[in-house]
Amino acid sequence: MSNARGQVVDPDFSERIRIDPQSRVAVARQIAAGLEAMIDAGQLRPGDRLPTQKALADRLAVHFRTIREAYLDLEARGLVDQTQGRGTFVTQLHRARYRVVVLMPPRTELLRGIRNALYHQEFLAGLESFFTDQQFSLSILTIPTMLATQDDVQYWADRIMDNYDGLLSTITSLKPLIQKLAEANFPVAAYFNPPDAPGVPLVRCDVKLGIYRATQHLIDAGRTRIGYLGRDVSDRFAMPGFEGYFSALVERQCVYDPALTIRCKDFTRDLAWEKTLAAAAQEGRLGDAIVADCSRAAYWAIRAVKQAGKRVPEDVAIVGVDEAMGAVESDPAMTWLYIPRFEIAQRAAALLARRLATGEVEAQEIVVEPRLVPGRSCG
Repeated sequence: MSNARGQVVDPDFSERIRIDPQSRVAVARQIAAGLEAMIDAGQLRPGDRLPTQKALADRLAVHFRTIREAYLDLEARGLVDQTQGRGTFVTQLHRARYRVVVLMPPRTELLRGIRNALYHQEFLAGLESFFTDQQFSLSILTIPTMLATQDDVQYWADRIMDNYDGLLSTITSLKPLIQKLAEANFPVAAYFNPPDAPGVPLVRCDVKLGIYRATQHLIDAGRTRIGYLGRDVSDRFAMPGFEGYFSALVERQCVYDPALTIRCKDFTRDLAWEKTLAAAAQEGRLGDAIVADCSRAAYWAIRAVKQAGKRVPEDVAIVGVDEAMGAVESDPAMTWLYIPRFEIAQRAAALLARRLATGEVEAQEIVVEPRLVPGRSCG
């Protein structure tokens, strides 16, 4: 590869640019990210001429319009210069100080529902905002949420350490991978969900505090038979919310009625919530208020109350937690706890950036408080 302007560089692009057809990231963006990584690594240097759109499209087995979009992306960020009749040239070395990667579930998991995609979008917006300001390059790596063997763990660990300087993750099931990276002294930070790996800093939301306050909100509104709607106790994230609910009842000297605690084992499916709540309504277990540990559950609670011939909030007041989709769709409009994912992501990014800049490991936990968003489901 020559640095003389006008000479077409000829590295093995198909080896250096990986396209994941299952990724939620557009193919053109994946190609642009691959070319950007080559510029970062010095494999493409100022003055190098890139292949024509058709030539690179043939090598990567994509449509030439996809290459055109990738080149326009790079040009918009000042990394290449396109001149009609002459070609596309690398204009400057990318100034990113560090290459950071965020792990994402496969596209098939994101498409189980729009809520899954929105769940990650707000985190990604926070990460992108922080790292753009800090001159970091941020890449998205789709990865299976369960790694079956140690060989799988080692493969992904090697891939990450070979191509990036730091990692951010919210996928709890990847504990073996996160632990291996941490043991290798690779900079890692987690956000929202605990990684259960020693030495990995975490930024999370205090859901227990949020549900405690939501329960107090219902008590202040005069409710006395407050139920709890949540995930099955086998789910590790089920207990903090319930503890917040129970603590509020005890502190305010309200009676805890176990019959009003409704749990759904298959909490990821709307049909499961619907059946669980329909059965509870028939058994008279809805009380005069419900605290739900997610807004989707609260949405189905509102429907169950109305189908039982009762009114929301006059007969049963309802509060949900997070997942704004459920809150937006509900009628009446839901009172819910907002979890500030954008802030959580930015603070996790700041922890990782400090680790990269100083080399010091900050084994700490930062807790962000949720905010109660009033609606009409509580009166």
